[in-house]
Amino acid sequence: MQKLAINLLLFMLLPMASIIFLFVIPADKQFAYHFIKSDCYNHSDWIYARMHDTAAVDIAFIGSSRTIHAIADSLIETAISGNASKPVHVVNLGYCRFGRNMDFAIVKDLMSAKRIKKLVLEVREDEEPFSHLDFGYIASSADLLRPVFVNPRYFSDSWKGLQMRVEFVKSFLKVRPASAFGQGNPASIYGYGSSTSSLPANQEVPDSPSVNNTGSSVLRALKLNFPRHYIAEIVALAKTQDIAVCFLYLPSYNHSQQAPRELPYYQKFGPVLIPPNEIFSNPVHFMDENHLNDTGSKQLMEWLVQQPFITE
Repeated sequence: MQKLAINLLLFMLLPMASIIFLFVIPADKQFAYHFIKSDCYNHSDWIYARMHDTAAVDIAFIGSSRTIHAIADSLIETAISGNASKPVHVVNLGYCRFGRNMDFAIVKDLMSAKRIKKLVLEVREDEEPFSHLDFGYIASSADLLRPVFVNPRYFSDSWKGLQMRVEFVKSFLKVRPASAFGQGNPASIYGYGSSTSSLPANQEVPDSPSVNNTGSSVLRALKLNFPRHYIAEIVALAKTQDIAVCFLYLPSYNHSQQAPRELPYYQKFGPVLIPPNEIFSNPVHFMDENHLNDTGSKQLMEWLVQQPFITE
């Protein structure tokens, strides 16, 4: 009986030791970003390549697909460089879907690869209280396994992190060619997602409910602890390299909120840029209900390049 118990224990310890080993060895970031290449227009692969190319980054825009389709980085770069003493390098590092921990992971990896001056974080009508669906794939082991209250997707994130690490080891053992680990140089140094589509002129979208910025329920405070934690972490990271941080409000089409619900919280860390409502109330400016098109992004660019945080 004792021998059986010992054998069972050894049988259980082997997979546990293997899992611990996978999380102890440093994750290969290039493989991690390439692992989710089929998502978001292959944007993760592009983001890694852009972080590690030779082109400089002075201003980085971080956010969701709203940022991808709102920030015409090449146009912004041209506009502000023309009035600057030397070129200013701008990049759009938006990635599809919401989740502040993904913003944190991208900012952390960017800062390890580039010396940047300014971060512009996308904010929306309200904060998303959940983990990003792809966070587990690219997060470091320390960031992945550290519990942040409240994260209902904690075990899902950990499982995805394990999946990526298993696939990396399998690829490593098969000695795949370097091309299997992602592109070496991005096809473009700009991440803007161009679109000429537009909403119908008579498009009707229900307004967002009116928001009271004063007071909050206990449940809301618990839910928002997760995104607030990562926003604070991003700002703390930026401070270590003397990087200025601001927030850019990118609401959906025909929204009723003139400012984000978490405005007072953002203002603790930096300026909040709130573009004119006219940009977001015109269907001609949108490719769909949540994303600007080329016309809308050009309108936003013309406003952005007049803002002191961007130009100074």
